[in-house]
Amino acid sequence: MSQRVETAPGVAPGINRPVALWLLVCMGWVLLIAVVGGITRLTGSGLSIPEWAPLRGVLPPITSEDWVHAFDLYRASPQYLEINRGMTMDAFRTIFWWEWIHRLIARATGLVYALPLLVLWRRGHLPTRHLPAYLAVLVLGGLQGVIGWLMVRSGLGDQPFVSPLKLAMHLGLALIIASLLAALLVRRTLTLPPPPPRLRLLALVTWALLWVQCLLGALVAGLRAGWLCPTWPKMCSVWVPWDTLVAARWDVLSNPWVAQFVHRWWAVVATLAVFATAALIGRAHPTRTGRPIAATLVGLVLAQFGLGVWTLLSGMSTSIAVTHQAVGIILLVVVAGVSAWPTRAGGSAPS
Repeated sequence: MSQRVETAPGVAPGINRPVALWLLVCMGWVLLIAVVGGITRLTGSGLSIPEWAPLRGVLPPITSEDWVHAFDLYRASPQYLEINRGMTMDAFRTIFWWEWIHRLIARATGLVYALPLLVLWRRGHLPTRHLPAYLAVLVLGGLQGVIGWLMVRSGLGDQPFVSPLKLAMHLGLALIIASLLAALLVRRTLTLPPPPPRLRLLALVTWALLWVQCLLGALVAGLRAGWLCPTWPKMCSVWVPWDTLVAARWDVLSNPWVAQFVHRWWAVVATLAVFATAALIGRAHPTRTGRPIAATLVGLVLAQFGLGVWTLLSGMSTSIAVTHQAVGIILLVVVAGVSAWPTRAGGSAPS
């Protein structure tokens, strides 16, 4: 087993490259599964496999008989009976593949995380005292799979679509996992100069605002609220549809008008918070460290806001909406990394 090199506080130890590379790859996998999940939702594919078979489901249908069996299972589901009755086998294959790929990536993500975790620990790249944090991510990953199935089950009962709330929970936990990976990357593998005062608090508040905004986006997708008013900045010719909002009692969880309205204006609040975080970093560290981070935050939030408007004006184009989701996740992860900025230099030297 290689030896882990300890360094004195304040001494720049470099980057723990094996751990940093592993965490970056895991973050990439989480982003991939979230993007494929977004496509699955927008194409209405999420209920195409109405059973949970963690082992047997790894293999897709191969023979004609296998496909007929899979199609028969779907034809007994509420979504087929109430929405897609008469669907052809070719159309079924399209939605089936998106859901199957989504589940396959989810299974693979667990292996991509767990196996290197064991190897890196055995080789001394991960101190034993840090293991609880890494194991917590592993447990959350397992919980994410359970919530994913509960989400699917919610669309197999009395309604032909998944619960928007469970959809938001499913995405929200994935974002927490990605953010924890980013925090571990910053705190355990990188060396940075001390952060500006109050930066971590501001970044944490900004992260919370962005996380809620992502959940609102999931509600908009789950309620199909994005199709209501493809206009901006006004919402169907008005700034605030008061009568509709009051009649719906501001029920953001089940009313599509409320969900779209809140999602629009929460975006403004979250964007201003990102600007404030970037400004604090830029003023405190106008160096090679601070300027790239501040510029990245500003660039990402402007792109995200623009993509959100474009998504509306495009009539919920799948490609634009998925890009909007992907950039939002990247922005959230970057802010999570900033919120974990270590208060003093330190870390692990490469082993």
